[in-house]
Amino acid sequence: ETYDGVIQVADSKNLERALTIALQLSEMDVPFVLDLNMEDEALNRGIAVDTEGLSETLGVEVVSTVATRRKGIDSLRRADFAKTNYSTSLDYGEKIEGAVARVLPLLPQTKISRRSIALMLLSGDRSLFQWLGDRMAAADLEKINTIRREVEGQFTEPVGYILNRKRLKVAQDVMALNVQRVEVKQKSLSRFLGNVSMHPVYGIPFVLAILYLTYLFVGVLGAGTFVNFLESVVFG
Repeated sequence: ETYDGVIQVADSKNLERALTIALQLSEMDVPFVLDLNMEDEALNRGIAVDTEGLSETLGVEVVSTVATRRKGIDSLRRADFAKTNYSTSLDYGEKIEGAVARVLPLLPQTKISRRSIALMLLSGDRSLFQWLGDRMAAADLEKINTIRREVEGQFTEPVGYILNRKRLKVAQDVMALNVQRVEVKQKSLSRFLGNVSMHPVYGIPFVLAILYLTYLFVGVLGAGTFVNFLESVVFG
């Protein structure tokens, strides 16, 4: 399909997974903007992301947002897809890269990079074969299948697993450069409750008290008082 660009909305608390997807978008040669949403929840967990550093590392514009409060939405609207200048490239090793080089000349031109399609085919993405069947000769498609089988035979692990492991390693390296752990100032009450609940002695009566209060709320108030009120007053 035609598009101007892609906005990848990521969970700031789960940046590792988000970056593996960002790396795949980079491989596809798709102009995109990385939106790190839920910035407040990440900070509450002590996760601070250097958006400028991350932008420089990935070669794309990075914006922080808190969607529920509409924080950063204006910056996201002004984001420029034209700033995309990928600076992170992945090398999957001689065997896989050699197979990619053999597949590339067989593939038709598309709106995403042929390299990304070659990697998806080598990883066993069967959904692409039907799509390619309408765009290329059956003989070329069979050649790709042969190359894929040859590559699979050279590894004891699935090719898709090897590709994802490499992306995950690069994502972790990117995080090491651009993510810091900061001290979270907890409120005195939450700190007190946290310490009591984790205490090896006081934790046991604490959890029993919580269970008893839960029983009073659900079993007595909910199932008893409220149900009796509904039966005798509302429907009585």
